[in-house]
Amino acid sequence: MKYSSILLFIIFSFSGKAQVDWQKSYGEAQSKAVEEGKKVLVECYHPECSHCQAFNANLELTEVYSKINEEFVGYRIDLSAAEDVKVLDSLGIHVQSYPVLLFYSSKGDFYNFLEPSAEDASLFLRQLHEVKNQDVRTVASSSINGLGRKAQYYMLLDDMPNNNAMADAMAQELGEANLNSQLSWFLFKRCVLSIDNTLFRYWIDHQKEAEAFEGTKGIENTFYSKFYNMRRALLKSKAVKMEAVDDLKSTLEKLGSDEKKRVLMSWDAELLYYFQQGLTDKAQDYCNYMLQLFPEPVSYLTIYQFINLHTDSRNYFDWFKAQEEKVQAGLKNANERKIYFEESAKFYGQSGDKSQCRNLLNKAKDNGLPENKVLEITQNFCL
Repeated sequence: MKYSSILLFIIFSFSGKAQVDWQKSYGEAQSKAVEEGKKVLVECYHPECSHCQAFNANLELTEVYSKINEEFVGYRIDLSAAEDVKVLDSLGIHVQSYPVLLFYSSKGDFYNFLEPSAEDASLFLRQLHEVKNQDVRTVASSSINGLGRKAQYYMLLDDMPNNNAMADAMAQELGEANLNSQLSWFLFKRCVLSIDNTLFRYWIDHQKEAEAFEGTKGIENTFYSKFYNMRRALLKSKAVKMEAVDDLKSTLEKLGSDEKKRVLMSWDAELLYYFQQGLTDKAQDYCNYMLQLFPEPVSYLTIYQFINLHTDSRNYFDWFKAQEEKVQAGLKNANERKIYFEESAKFYGQSGDKSQCRNLLNKAKDNGLPENKVLEITQNFCL
């Protein structure tokens, strides 16, 4: 009987790999956290990330997974899986590096994060102990470390105003004498989300100094990442400011972009500003200017799509009509014709010509527009 018990223990121990008790959904994790009085730990990882692979190997260590199961309810987000990314979007989280652990209270409040050590399991456990009950928002702002963690927290929430405030505070804490330092560049690279803050303005004017820390290619990637974040925020804004658009163009100029590249990388933000302000003439003039720089048919199609998506196309119908024959003559393939006829149908439908809207949709269908899309546009524009 004694040997039988030992055998059963051995079979049980090695028949399956013990691990973190990951829940199947974030909702299940929250429900279980409420029931058990625990917090939720969400791991965001990518299966092709070597650092993620090393960290996940540590999660198989008994002392690691047992500690997580004891104190948290676990849920994982695979950043290569579209459905998992939707969950992340629903939580309002914008991950810029991985792996990263997100910590939620049982009430669903995101209160801390951790970029875990993958090399040292004992270090990770110490990190875990430090952040478990710490609300990063209440960490003292009197130190660079505290300000940096708050800035990264707001980066994860895609909260530019608060992140900019932390960047300004970090610059003040560093002081003018320490702005040109390895620490300052590191904080700028890791903790700053966009271009509207003191640290960005310092480093965009001191690119040569930054090259000493990162190299030419490295600093370019860093600056452009902040630029794209700002541009993305403007395109989601319901009140774009021209000053912000000018900041985008100024940044591009300081990065060495010529006029064509500046227009190419900021046109949509500027056009959205004109739409929101009701400046139809300004918008048409700007579209004409863009088409002088980029006269290819695809440029017209891109502008048509943007107009139909973001404003009342009736205000631009005459402008669209004036180019109709020229654009049609330049279309090169079925995909361009499909897009052209689809967007043209929307222009005509908005203008009140429902019959021509349907005729153009049929042409779009002949060039590959799916039936469900034809039905959707018919219901929204052609009836």
